[in-house]
Amino acid sequence: MIQVTESAADLLATLDRPAGRVVRLEQIDEQRLGLVLGEAREGDQVVEREGQDLLHIPAEISAALDGVVIDKTDTPSGPRLRFRAQTDEEEPGPDGAVP
Repeated sequence: MIQVTESAADLLATLDRPAGRVVRLEQIDEQRLGLVLGEAREGDQVVEREGQDLLHIPAEISAALDGVVIDKTDTPSGPRLRFRAQTDEEEPGPDGAVP
């Protein structure tokens, strides 16, 4: 399961979602993953907070990146999401969130 930090969840919560669409983590090409708008699919790992779906992750991506954390990082061009390894101090909650 992919974990998502609270700061990354805060950033995901700001993204616009047209009715009936969700934010998905999808493979863009052989080397890159990206966020796209799409439909919810059976088997997705769903990251949610307070009843709002923040991110849908296809099962095959979630399995391949098991133990990876999505975190927010600040860059000169603004906040970005990044992948990093989970530390021993981070204990994920039941929804996959880590502090």
